[in-house]
Amino acid sequence: MKLGVLDIGSNSLKVSVFDQVDPLKPIFSSIQEVRISTGISKKTPEIEASALERALPALKILSDEAKAHGAEKILVVATSAIRDASNREATCKAIEADIGQPVRVLSGEEEAAAIATGVLQSIESRPNKNFTIIDLGGGSLECIRCKEGTITTLESLPIGSVRLAESVLNDLQTPIPPESLKKAAEVVQSVFDKSLSSLSQEDLPLIGTSGACTITRLIFANQDGLPFEASPRELPLERLRSLRDDLAKIPANMRSDAAPGLPAPRADVFPISLTILITIAAMAKSDKILHSSCNLRQGIACQHFG
Repeated sequence: MKLGVLDIGSNSLKVSVFDQVDPLKPIFSSIQEVRISTGISKKTPEIEASALERALPALKILSDEAKAHGAEKILVVATSAIRDASNREATCKAIEADIGQPVRVLSGEEEAAAIATGVLQSIESRPNKNFTIIDLGGGSLECIRCKEGTITTLESLPIGSVRLAESVLNDLQTPIPPESLKKAAEVVQSVFDKSLSSLSQEDLPLIGTSGACTITRLIFANQDGLPFEASPRELPLERLRSLRDDLAKIPANMRSDAAPGLPAPRADVFPISLTILITIAAMAKSDKILHSSCNLRQGIACQHFG
């Protein structure tokens, strides 16, 4: 059986098709860079009508692509942006009517558990069964601690890249001053101080599964003249800082040219994404983040196939 998993993320829309024989390796993947989380930092966030208008045709494209690649069933899951939206019920009904598939809105814990499921079954986690998984989205950060291959702490934190950028920046299109980057780091530190995920308690390797980590690895691969799959999984802390500082100094519309591999629709919040990753690595006393190709979609497929 072939299964499609359509992920309605806060910063992009993605689909992957999996075969039951190996649910960790997608036979097809596609992405639409449509952000539905604009305004997520508001006291009462909602999915704006303009965002839904952009999302509906993109979701139809992804659904049709999954079917064209043999998906006999498509699971549609939504994360932080829709989860936190005051109009989430109406949004889900509009999506269901348009693509003909029900939408399952994941709780933060369900999202984190699915991410962990994929990573724990991947070869990337086998050399070391003790680690912390971080998955940074536009609306939230999922943080999962594993010991001896078992989840011990699982948490969803309100520090997604779009949410935090809207909170600390007056204008997402202009260069970002150092004081705004410092403020963003302080917010991340404060959220972790109040959470269960005290990263400084133990020296555990960090595994990053998010789009931000994937894009960063792609940027480094392009800088090094390497194919993505042949590039190192390690994302060194000092290199993350250097990339962040270079991109923060220039306007958002120049960042994709300065860092080939960075999608233009993400360029406005990407320095904040890097600041979140840098702050987490520093708190965890780690000099690097290990990128994992496993993600929420693999986890949902693994859970479905059992």
